[in-house]
Amino acid sequence: MPFQQQEDIGGVGQDRQISILTTANIGGGAILALVTWQVTGLIGITGPWLSARWVIQTILIVLGAVAGVVLTTRWGGLSLLDRIQLRIGYQMRQVAGDNILTPEAPASSPDQRGMLTLYREGRVVARPYSPSAEDV
Repeated sequence: MPFQQQEDIGGVGQDRQISILTTANIGGGAILALVTWQVTGLIGITGPWLSARWVIQTILIVLGAVAGVVLTTRWGGLSLLDRIQLRIGYQMRQVAGDNILTPEAPASSPDQRGMLTLYREGRVVARPYSPSAEDV
C-alpha cells in the first residue's frame, strides 16, 4: 500500500481563510494591531480625524498588523513566533541546567506469565490482564 500524505498537518489555525492568510495570521495581525492601538493611545499619539497624529497612529497600527502577520507566517516550516518561543524555552532550560529533555522511565518487574507489571514510585501503574483475578 502506498504512503498516504496527511493533508491537515497544520491543524485548525493553519486553515486558509482569505487568499494566503490563515486563521493564525489574521489573529496575529489583529492582536498586534490592537496592542499598537493601545500603546499609541497611552503615549498620546492620537488626535481628531485626519490630523497628523491620527495619520501617524494609523500608520503605526497598520505596521503592527503587518508585523503580527509576519510573526505568524510559516517560513520554512516554523513561524517566527514559534522560533522565538522555542529559543526562549531553550534558554530558560539552559539557565535552569535542564537542557536535555528525557522522559521518565517507569520501573518494571517481570510477572509470573512473562508479562510486565509497571511500577512508578512504588505504586502499580499497569499490570497484565488476569481473568482469574476478577470477582464473578
